[in-house]
Amino acid sequence: MSEPTLVICVGAQKAGTSWLMQYLRDHPDCPIRRVKELHYFDTLDDPAGSRFAAERVKQLTRLRKKAGFFTKDGRIARQTMADIRAANALRPGSDGSHDAYVAYLMKGAGSKRVVAEATPVYGTLGRAVFDQMLRLTDDVRLVLLLRDPLDRAWSQARHDARMWTLYTKTSGPAPAARLRRYVNGEDSPIRRRSDYRSMLTELTAVVPRERLHIAFYEDLFDPRAQAQTLSRLTDYLGIRSLPGHDRPRVNAGKPQTLGARLRARCLVTLRSQDAYCHDFFSGALPERWRQHMAEDAGWMAQTATR
Repeated sequence: MSEPTLVICVGAQKAGTSWLMQYLRDHPDCPIRRVKELHYFDTLDDPAGSRFAAERVKQLTRLRKKAGFFTKDGRIARQTMADIRAANALRPGSDGSHDAYVAYLMKGAGSKRVVAEATPVYGTLGRAVFDQMLRLTDDVRLVLLLRDPLDRAWSQARHDARMWTLYTKTSGPAPAARLRRYVNGEDSPIRRRSDYRSMLTELTAVVPRERLHIAFYEDLFDPRAQAQTLSRLTDYLGIRSLPGHDRPRVNAGKPQTLGARLRARCLVTLRSQDAYCHDFFSGALPERWRQHMAEDAGWMAQTATR
Protein backbone atom coordinates (compact mmCIF):
# COMPACT_ATOMS: atom_id res chain seq x y z
CA MET A 1 0.00 0.00 0.00
CA SER A 2 1.46 3.37 -1.01
CA GLU A 3 1.72 6.32 1.33
CA PRO A 4 -0.88 9.10 1.07
CA THR A 5 0.00 12.18 -0.93
CA LEU A 6 1.46 14.85 1.38
CA VAL A 7 -0.04 18.24 0.55
CA ILE A 8 1.37 21.48 1.89
CA CYS A 9 -0.60 24.68 1.32
CA VAL A 10 2.02 27.44 1.36
CA GLY A 11 -0.25 30.48 1.24
CA ALA A 12 -1.19 33.10 0.73
CA GLN A 13 -2.41 34.57 4.01
CA LYS A 14 -6.07 35.69 3.98
CA ALA A 15 -6.63 33.86 0.70
CA GLY A 16 -8.92 31.00 1.74
CA THR A 17 -6.41 28.57 3.26
CA SER A 18 -8.57 27.93 6.36
CA TRP A 19 -11.61 27.27 4.17
CA LEU A 20 -9.58 24.84 2.05
CA MET A 21 -8.30 22.94 5.09
CA GLN A 22 -11.82 22.63 6.46
CA TYR A 23 -12.97 21.33 3.08
CA LEU A 24 -10.22 18.68 3.16
CA ARG A 25 -10.85 17.84 6.83
CA ASP A 26 -14.48 17.05 5.99
CA HIS A 27 -13.43 14.93 3.00
CA PRO A 28 -13.59 11.16 3.59
CA ASP A 29 -10.28 10.64 1.77
CA CYS A 30 -8.31 13.12 3.91
CA PRO A 31 -7.49 12.46 7.59
CA ILE A 32 -6.40 16.00 8.46
CA ARG A 33 -5.03 16.73 11.95
CA ARG A 34 -6.69 19.54 13.84
CA VAL A 35 -3.78 21.99 13.96
CA LYS A 36 -4.10 23.88 10.71
CA GLU A 37 -0.87 25.90 10.84
CA LEU A 38 2.08 23.89 12.14
CA HIS A 39 4.63 26.67 11.59
CA TYR A 40 7.26 23.98 11.26
CA PHE A 41 9.44 25.15 8.38
CA ASP A 42 9.39 28.82 9.42
CA THR A 43 10.64 27.98 12.94
CA LEU A 44 13.46 25.53 12.09
CA ASP A 45 15.94 27.99 13.59
CA ASP A 46 13.76 28.31 16.68
CA PRO A 47 13.27 24.74 18.00
CA ALA A 48 10.75 25.83 20.63
CA GLY A 49 8.43 27.29 18.03
CA SER A 50 8.30 30.34 20.34
CA ARG A 51 5.19 32.44 19.77
CA PHE A 52 3.22 29.83 17.84
CA ALA A 53 3.75 27.14 20.47
CA ALA A 54 2.79 29.59 23.19
CA GLU A 55 -0.40 30.54 21.36
CA ARG A 56 -1.34 26.87 21.05
CA VAL A 57 -0.79 26.38 24.79
CA LYS A 58 -3.31 29.16 25.39
CA GLN A 59 -5.70 27.34 23.07
CA LEU A 60 -5.27 24.21 25.19
CA THR A 61 -6.50 26.12 28.22
CA ARG A 62 -9.63 27.22 26.38
CA LEU A 63 -10.29 23.71 25.06
CA ARG A 64 -10.11 22.05 28.48
CA LYS A 65 -13.47 23.62 29.29
CA LYS A 66 -15.07 21.54 26.51
CA ALA A 67 -13.06 18.36 26.74
CA GLY A 68 -14.95 16.71 29.59
CA PHE A 69 -18.29 16.42 27.83
CA PHE A 70 -19.42 13.39 25.84
CA THR A 71 -20.52 15.48 22.91
CA LYS A 72 -19.24 16.09 19.42
CA ASP A 73 -17.66 19.34 20.62
CA GLY A 74 -16.02 17.48 23.49
CA ARG A 75 -14.55 14.82 21.21
CA ILE A 76 -13.24 17.45 18.81
CA ALA A 77 -11.77 19.41 21.72
CA ARG A 78 -9.95 16.34 23.06
CA GLN A 79 -8.61 15.46 19.61
CA THR A 80 -7.51 19.04 19.07
CA MET A 81 -5.73 19.04 22.43
CA ALA A 82 -3.87 15.84 21.54
CA ASP A 83 -2.87 17.27 18.16
CA ILE A 84 -1.67 20.52 19.74
CA ARG A 85 0.55 18.66 22.20
CA ALA A 86 2.01 16.58 19.38
CA ALA A 87 2.52 19.65 17.18
CA ASN A 88 4.33 21.52 19.95
CA ALA A 89 6.73 18.59 20.34
CA LEU A 90 7.79 18.56 16.68
CA ARG A 91 11.53 19.00 16.14
CA PRO A 92 13.91 18.24 13.27
CA GLY A 93 16.04 15.15 13.77
CA SER A 94 19.63 15.46 15.00
CA ASP A 95 20.68 14.89 11.39
CA GLY A 96 18.34 17.63 10.17
CA SER A 97 15.70 15.20 8.94
CA HIS A 98 12.00 16.00 9.05
CA ASP A 99 10.78 12.50 9.88
CA ALA A 100 8.79 13.64 12.94
CA TYR A 101 6.93 16.22 10.86
CA VAL A 102 5.97 13.60 8.27
CA ALA A 103 4.98 11.08 10.96
CA TYR A 104 2.74 13.67 12.62
CA LEU A 105 0.83 14.27 9.39
CA MET A 106 0.68 10.59 8.45
CA LYS A 107 -0.57 9.33 11.83
CA GLY A 108 -3.87 7.50 11.42
CA ALA A 109 -3.89 7.93 7.64
CA GLY A 110 -4.17 4.22 6.90
CA SER A 111 -5.49 3.78 3.37
CA LYS A 112 -6.59 7.40 2.98
CA ARG A 113 -5.41 9.34 -0.06
CA VAL A 114 -4.21 12.73 1.21
CA VAL A 115 -2.71 14.27 4.36
CA ALA A 116 -2.18 18.00 4.53
CA GLU A 117 -1.30 21.11 6.47
CA ALA A 118 -1.48 24.81 5.61
CA THR A 119 0.84 27.49 6.97
CA PRO A 120 0.51 30.59 4.77
CA VAL A 121 3.87 32.07 5.76
CA TYR A 122 5.62 29.13 4.06
CA GLY A 123 5.09 30.85 0.73
CA THR A 124 7.60 33.54 1.75
CA LEU A 125 10.44 31.16 2.72
CA GLY A 126 12.14 30.68 -0.62
CA ARG A 127 13.38 27.92 -2.89
CA ALA A 128 15.70 26.18 -0.41
CA VAL A 129 12.74 25.40 1.87
CA PHE A 130 10.51 24.41 -1.04
CA ASP A 131 13.22 21.97 -2.13
CA GLN A 132 13.23 20.44 1.37
CA MET A 133 9.46 20.05 1.22
CA LEU A 134 9.62 18.18 -2.08
CA ARG A 135 12.02 15.63 -0.54
CA LEU A 136 9.81 14.74 2.44
CA THR A 137 8.13 11.73 0.75
CA ASP A 138 7.83 10.25 -2.72
CA ASP A 139 4.65 12.24 -3.38
CA VAL A 140 4.62 15.80 -2.06
CA ARG A 141 2.40 18.40 -3.72
CA LEU A 142 2.20 22.11 -2.99
CA VAL A 143 -0.86 24.34 -3.20
CA LEU A 144 -0.83 28.14 -3.45
CA LEU A 145 -4.01 30.19 -3.13
CA LEU A 146 -3.82 33.79 -4.34
CA ARG A 147 -6.21 36.68 -3.68
CA ASP A 148 -6.54 40.09 -5.28
CA PRO A 149 -3.53 41.99 -3.85
CA LEU A 150 -5.48 45.00 -2.57
CA ASP A 151 -8.19 42.92 -0.88
CA ARG A 152 -5.58 40.60 0.62
CA ALA A 153 -3.43 43.40 2.03
CA TRP A 154 -6.43 45.20 3.56
CA SER A 155 -7.73 41.94 5.01
CA GLN A 156 -4.34 41.24 6.57
CA ALA A 157 -4.19 44.72 8.09
CA ARG A 158 -7.58 44.14 9.76
CA HIS A 159 -6.61 40.62 10.82
CA ASP A 160 -3.31 41.76 12.37
CA ALA A 161 -5.12 44.47 14.33
CA ARG A 162 -7.60 41.91 15.71
CA MET A 163 -4.84 39.46 16.63
CA TRP A 164 -2.86 42.18 18.41
CA THR A 165 -5.87 42.99 20.59
CA LEU A 166 -6.65 39.31 21.19
CA TYR A 167 -3.17 38.31 22.34
CA THR A 168 -1.97 41.49 24.06
CA LYS A 169 -5.31 42.71 25.47
CA THR A 170 -4.29 46.20 24.33
CA SER A 171 -5.16 48.42 21.39
CA GLY A 172 -2.40 48.44 18.79
CA PRO A 173 -2.16 50.31 15.49
CA ALA A 174 -5.47 50.53 13.62
CA PRO A 175 -5.83 48.63 10.32
CA ALA A 176 -5.41 51.80 8.24
CA ALA A 177 -2.23 52.70 10.13
CA ARG A 178 -0.83 49.22 9.45
CA LEU A 179 -1.60 49.49 5.75
CA ARG A 180 -0.16 53.01 5.66
CA ARG A 181 3.16 51.71 6.97
CA TYR A 182 3.27 49.33 4.03
CA VAL A 183 2.53 51.95 1.37
CA ASN A 184 5.06 54.30 3.00
CA GLY A 185 7.77 51.72 2.38
CA GLU A 186 8.36 50.96 6.06
CA ASP A 187 9.15 47.49 7.35
CA SER A 188 5.77 45.78 7.59
CA PRO A 189 4.41 42.23 7.88
CA ILE A 190 2.18 43.10 4.94
CA ARG A 191 5.19 43.54 2.65
CA ARG A 192 6.34 39.90 2.77
CA ARG A 193 2.85 38.47 2.43
CA SER A 194 2.03 40.74 -0.53
CA ASP A 195 5.10 39.82 -2.58
CA TYR A 196 3.50 37.46 -5.09
CA ARG A 197 6.37 38.05 -7.51
CA SER A 198 8.87 36.48 -5.09
CA MET A 199 6.51 33.65 -4.13
CA LEU A 200 5.89 32.64 -7.73
CA THR A 201 9.50 33.12 -8.79
CA GLU A 202 10.89 31.03 -5.94
CA LEU A 203 8.26 28.30 -6.22
CA THR A 204 8.59 27.81 -9.96
CA ALA A 205 12.38 27.79 -9.71
CA VAL A 206 12.40 24.41 -7.93
CA VAL A 207 8.88 22.94 -7.95
CA PRO A 208 7.91 21.00 -11.10
CA ARG A 209 4.64 22.29 -12.58
CA GLU A 210 2.93 18.94 -11.95
CA ARG A 211 3.65 19.30 -8.23
CA LEU A 212 2.32 22.83 -7.81
CA HIS A 213 -1.34 23.83 -7.97
CA ILE A 214 -2.35 27.49 -7.98
CA ALA A 215 -5.94 28.62 -7.47
CA PHE A 216 -7.65 31.95 -6.84
CA TYR A 217 -9.56 32.89 -3.70
CA GLU A 218 -12.20 34.64 -5.79
CA ASP A 219 -12.95 31.45 -7.75
CA LEU A 220 -13.40 29.44 -4.54
CA PHE A 221 -16.25 31.71 -3.48
CA ASP A 222 -17.80 32.51 -6.85
CA PRO A 223 -20.81 30.21 -7.41
CA ARG A 224 -20.11 30.34 -11.14
CA ALA A 225 -16.51 29.17 -10.79
CA GLN A 226 -16.36 27.16 -7.56
CA ALA A 227 -17.32 23.72 -8.88
CA GLN A 228 -14.73 23.83 -11.66
CA THR A 229 -12.10 25.25 -9.30
CA LEU A 230 -12.65 22.48 -6.77
CA SER A 231 -12.73 19.85 -9.50
CA ARG A 232 -9.32 20.97 -10.78
CA LEU A 233 -7.94 20.92 -7.24
CA THR A 234 -9.30 17.49 -6.32
CA ASP A 235 -8.15 16.04 -9.64
CA TYR A 236 -4.67 17.34 -8.82
CA LEU A 237 -4.84 15.70 -5.37
CA GLY A 238 -6.32 12.46 -6.69
CA ILE A 239 -9.49 12.58 -4.58
CA ARG A 240 -13.21 12.93 -5.29
CA SER A 241 -14.65 16.38 -5.78
CA LEU A 242 -17.29 17.32 -3.21
CA PRO A 243 -19.60 20.35 -3.35
CA GLY A 244 -18.42 23.43 -1.51
CA HIS A 245 -21.23 25.92 -2.15
CA ASP A 246 -22.81 25.48 1.29
CA ARG A 247 -19.57 25.98 3.21
CA PRO A 248 -19.24 29.45 4.77
CA ARG A 249 -16.01 31.39 4.70
CA VAL A 250 -13.70 30.64 7.62
CA ASN A 251 -12.19 33.40 9.79
CA ALA A 252 -13.88 36.04 7.66
CA GLY A 253 -13.03 39.53 8.90
CA LYS A 254 -15.59 42.20 9.71
CA PRO A 255 -16.09 44.46 6.66
CA GLN A 256 -14.45 47.86 6.99
CA THR A 257 -14.23 50.61 4.39
CA LEU A 258 -10.80 51.54 3.10
CA GLY A 259 -10.46 55.29 2.61
CA ALA A 260 -10.20 56.46 -1.01
CA ARG A 261 -6.80 58.15 -0.64
CA LEU A 262 -5.14 55.22 1.12
CA ARG A 263 -6.81 52.85 -1.33
CA ALA A 264 -5.32 54.72 -4.28
CA ARG A 265 -1.86 54.75 -2.69
CA CYS A 266 -2.10 51.02 -2.00
CA LEU A 267 -3.02 50.35 -5.63
CA VAL A 268 0.08 52.25 -6.71
CA THR A 269 2.25 50.28 -4.27
CA LEU A 270 0.83 46.99 -5.56
CA ARG A 271 1.04 47.95 -9.24
CA SER A 272 4.16 45.92 -9.94
CA GLN A 273 2.64 42.84 -8.27
CA ASP A 274 -0.50 43.17 -10.40
CA ALA A 275 1.59 43.54 -13.55
CA TYR A 276 3.73 40.52 -12.72
CA CYS A 277 0.67 38.34 -12.02
CA HIS A 278 -1.02 39.56 -15.20
CA ASP A 279 1.98 38.38 -17.21
CA PHE A 280 2.49 35.17 -15.21
CA PHE A 281 -1.11 34.06 -15.73
CA SER A 282 -1.32 35.43 -19.30
CA GLY A 283 -4.07 37.82 -18.26
CA ALA A 284 -6.34 35.04 -16.93
CA LEU A 285 -7.07 36.74 -13.61
CA PRO A 286 -10.40 36.88 -11.74
CA GLU A 287 -12.69 39.82 -12.39
CA ARG A 288 -11.93 41.40 -9.00
CA TRP A 289 -8.24 41.67 -9.89
CA ARG A 290 -9.03 43.21 -13.27
CA GLN A 291 -11.40 45.73 -11.67
CA HIS A 292 -8.69 46.96 -9.34
CA MET A 293 -6.15 47.13 -12.15
CA ALA A 294 -8.62 49.23 -14.16
CA GLU A 295 -9.22 51.44 -11.10
CA ASP A 296 -5.47 51.99 -10.77
CA ALA A 297 -5.24 52.82 -14.47
CA GLY A 298 -7.97 55.41 -13.94
CA TRP A 299 -6.03 57.01 -11.09
CA MET A 300 -2.94 57.09 -13.33
CA ALA A 301 -4.91 58.81 -16.11
CA GLN A 302 -6.31 61.41 -13.71
CA THR A 303 -2.85 62.13 -12.33
CA ALA A 304 -1.39 62.51 -15.83
CA THR A 305 -3.95 65.16 -16.80
CA ARG A 306 -3.45 67.35 -13.73
